[in-house]
Order: sequence, then structure tokens, then C-alpha cells
Amino acid sequence: MDKNIENAINNFVWFIPIKKIRNSVIEILFYIVNKNYNIEKKLSCFIDHYNTIDNKKAECVIIKMAGGFTDQLFTYVIGKYINTEYDIKVKYDNSWYKDYGMDNIGKNSRNFELTNVFPNIPFEIATEEEINIFSSLFNFTLFPLNINELNSLLYKKRYIYLTSRYMEISVYLKYKELFDNIFDFDKYLFPKLDAKNIDIYQKITSCSCPVAIHIRLGDLSNEFKSIDNNYFMNAMNTIVSEAGQLKPKFFIFSNDMDYVKNNIFKKDFSNFDYEFVDGNDNDKGYIDFYLMSKCNHIIASLSRFAFGAYNFIKNNNKIFILPKNNAYGIIDDFNNSNFYEVNESNDKFIIKPK
Repeated sequence: MDKNIENAINNFVWFIPIKKIRNSVIEILFYIVNKNYNIEKKLSCFIDHYNTIDNKKAECVIIKMAGGFTDQLFTYVIGKYINTEYDIKVKYDNSWYKDYGMDNIGKNSRNFELTNVFPNIPFEIATEEEINIFSSLFNFTLFPLNINELNSLLYKKRYIYLTSRYMEISVYLKYKELFDNIFDFDKYLFPKLDAKNIDIYQKITSCSCPVAIHIRLGDLSNEFKSIDNNYFMNAMNTIVSEAGQLKPKFFIFSNDMDYVKNNIFKKDFSNFDYEFVDGNDNDKGYIDFYLMSKCNHIIASLSRFAFGAYNFIKNNNKIFILPKNNAYGIIDDFNNSNFYEVNESNDKFIIKPK
């Protein structure tokens, strides 16, 4: 028996004062746990044997969909990669949006927007029965996603329910032309811009060096390491230095603009030309994503939202800056892609295409 389970049982019965009764309860609990463990082990062996294939490809993969707009984009990228590379049927489990559907700090809702924004993409949702069967019997978690591990899994298992953090830059870049055609932002998102956003769009596209600054409240919460306010000023100075003769204009995006104005940009930023982009609420985050992708460079508090938008920027010399003490696995994604160079500078990482 697992030592942790054994300790848990002993801790559970400690309050029984009579030793003989206490030992009898322990014996009964040990019997129940061992019996269930053996049954579970036998079922696991059977399922694993049934689901194992030899040098073939999987028959069906169900991918768990969760998170905001960027997560949806790159989850679809992985699904399309599996379908394109291996001709495997791919379905998606969207139940997270009904069952939970909140951001990491439980403040803002996360709605499934992908097929609303891109109505023509092939997207098959798994049935509730399929989700229950696959998630119970064929659940595989790759966290973070490693494309070599995924490829190996696709040749070993007949059925797969995949749970992961899906952003794998190399997959997107391998099929960049395909995905840029599928995610045609100009075709699908430009018509969704209202007058205020068209004004921002025109300012960005007419600027010689537009720079997006994305500050997400969740990245600044106590759940994460704090970011020194000087980080943003240092990052902006880095962009000014890199821009040479060009004069950058900074467009500031956030899901909590009041916080940004009252806590970050209340310092002296008068040396910079900047503008707050507000008016797009949580349900229109994809509009901010589109506008950010029209900039030349991005400075971020961390967010994978900014990380995703950066990959769609067409500027060949695009720069992405994020805080060193808050980068987590995002830096690994860039390092492992072999398409970007990552440099450290004081409190930040500076990422550029190779």
C-alpha cells in the first residue's frame, strides 16, 4: 500500500480511544483500500492494453479547450497540427466554459469566442458521452506541451483525451502560412471595429513605430510575483533605444485600466508618447488582440494574451519584452522554438526573431 495512504488512515483513526476498536477499523479500511486499489490497477492495465497500438496513428483525439482567446487560438493550432500532420480525427471539449469559465483570479469571465470570431473554421465539438468516456479512460496530461512527447503519444495510443498548456510556437511557425490564412484577422476582425477602435487602428497603422503595452491585472495579483513599476519605464526606454531614428508611440492595453492609471502610469512618463486604449471590455478582448498584433513591438506584464498577439505581428524585427521574475514557462517556449533569440537585461527578457 502507498505509504501516504497508510499514514492517512492512521491519522484518520487516531481519535478512537480503545486500541482494539482502532485496530479493527484500520484493518477494515486497509482491506477496502487494497481491494479498490487492486481493482483499479487491473482496470488500468486492461485499458492501457486495449488502448495501446504499435507504430500506427491514433484514431481519435479529444482536446480539452479552456482559457481566454489566446488559449483558444493555440489549442486549435495543436488540434489542426494533429489533423494535418497525421490525418487523425480531432474533436474539442468545450465544457470548461459552461462549468467554470473564469480567469485565474476569478474576476473576469472567459467565453468561448473562437468560432464566433472565425465562423468558417472546421470545429467539431465532442459529445458529452464521448467526453465522459475519453476523459475517464484515455486522459493524458502534457504540462507543458512537448511536441516530441505528443508525437510519441500519437503513435502509441488509439484514443487520447489531451489536457495541456497548448502554446507550442514551433507548431504554429511550421504551418504559419496555413494558420495565418485560417486566422485572417483583417477579414474577420476589422469589420467588428467600432468608430473608437477604428480611430486607434488608424493611429497604430499610420505610426512609424507603434508599440503595445499589455498589463493584465492577474499578472500583478498576489498570486504572482510582483512587478516593479520601474519595469515598464525601463522596457519603454529599451524600445526607444532599439528604435533608433524612429519615434515610438506606446498604446496601453489592460483589463483594469483604472488600476494601470492609478498605480503604474501615475509616475512621470512625460518623456514618452503614449495613449490608453480602453473601451473594449472583457467580452471583446479579441479586439485588443487584433490591435496589438498591428503594432511593431509588445511590452507585457506577462500574459499569454500578449505572447499570442506577438506571434501574429508581421514586423520582421519585432521585439517582445517581459519581466524576468514573472516569465515562468513562456521563456522555454521561445527558447525551444529555435526561431527566436532570448536575451536577459536586468529585470527583463528581450525576445527577437533570429
